[in-house]
Order: sequence, then C-alpha cells, then structure tokens
Amino acid sequence: MAVLYCAIAQSLLKIGFSALLSRFFTVNAIFSFALGVASSIAVLNLHSIAVGELLGLYIHLLRFNMADNINVLIIFILVFGVVGMAQVKSEKCSPLSFFLGTLVGAMLAPMLF
Repeated sequence: MAVLYCAIAQSLLKIGFSALLSRFFTVNAIFSFALGVASSIAVLNLHSIAVGELLGLYIHLLRFNMADNINVLIIFILVFGVVGMAQVKSEKCSPLSFFLGTLVGAMLAPMLF
C-alpha cells in the first residue's frame, strides 16, 4: 500500500494536480509503512486505524468549514460501527483495541493537512 500511495502521489504531481492531494497520498504512504511495521511488533487492527483516519479527517474538515454535511459524518460513524462489529464478531480484535485503533487513526488524520 505504501508503494502504491507513493506512486499515486508522484503521478498526481506530474500531471499538475493539487499539491494538497499529493501530500495526502504521501502522508498515507508513510502511515501505511509505519503502521505495517508496528503491526508486526504489536497487535494493531489496521481496519480500525483506517476507519479512525477517515472519521478524523472528516471531523477536521468540518472544523475548518471545508465540509458542511453532517449526514456524511453520521454515515462515517455508522461505517465505524459496522466495521467494528465485524472485527469483534470475527474475533480479530477486542472492542477496546478497535476503539483505541480508531482513536489513533483519528489523531493521525489532522497531519494530512
């Protein structure tokens, strides 16, 4: 995933897309690599971190008036619940580890800007 994100970021810069979008993919590449290494050492649920990053990113956008649809936030929270229930039901993680992973992802999201 990290290699794919880097390739997308470089391609976007070459064709003249926004530097902000390229930065988004570059930072996600760094996150993917770092969290992939960390998950081999400690038990991390990368699904919860990804959902948390999505949730945190949208909350960050709402905070700075870059987004204005609260219904999307509600959908993200529902997706968080469905993914969390699926991960807990399949015994891939505990409810606490899913919540903590989501919190880590949400805290990493503001770094994307």
